[in-house]
Amino acid sequence: MFGFLKKIASLRRQKAFTEAISDLKGSDKNVQFAVGYGLNTANSFFFQKFKDVDAFKALPRHEKIDYVKKLGKLENEVGKKDPQAGLGIGLFKMWVVSIVTNDEEATQYYSKELAWLSKVGDMSGT
Repeated sequence: MFGFLKKIASLRRQKAFTEAISDLKGSDKNVQFAVGYGLNTANSFFFQKFKDVDAFKALPRHEKIDYVKKLGKLENEVGKKDPQAGLGIGLFKMWVVSIVTNDEEATQYYSKELAWLSKVGDMSGT
């Protein structure tokens, strides 16, 4: 039963994620940049805190959940001042949740889509 509920929650997240990415792909380049910049900021903080994804996966579950909660607070705080950057953090949070829930299929899907957005939000222009 819990596996079924977990899958439904995953599908809902993926649907929301897909809709946001689709909307972003049709939006103004400045909006795309701002969302990508928020994503890249969250990504940088993640890899400063954790050496790599495997180090994050090795944490006790409660620490991973605490990290997701912190990302949620950051998403809300930043989103009040800069909604696009807040959205980028929120999309990154969805990727982290897929890792916490061991949803490899979603993690791969999010990684692929976020790679595009990360490139768009790269300040170095490379």
